[in-house]
Amino acid sequence: FAPSGKPFDDACGVASNQPRFLFSRIVGGEEVVPHSWPWQTSLQILGENICGGTVITSTWVLTAAHCFKQR
Repeated sequence: FAPSGKPFDDACGVASNQPRFLFSRIVGGEEVVPHSWPWQTSLQILGENICGGTVITSTWVLTAAHCFKQR
């Protein structure tokens, strides 16, 4: 959902307003347009980012097991 509480209009798996970079990497990363990758999530505890995830349905987020190990 968008900050307004309304669902995003974006199609699943289709980035909006996002420039394409052939050699982009996560390490060093690139700043992106807010809300241009609406299926990406930030998993947080007390406001601190602990891991990332991907929305795969309206009720499920996929993430790596190590995100919750020892939590």
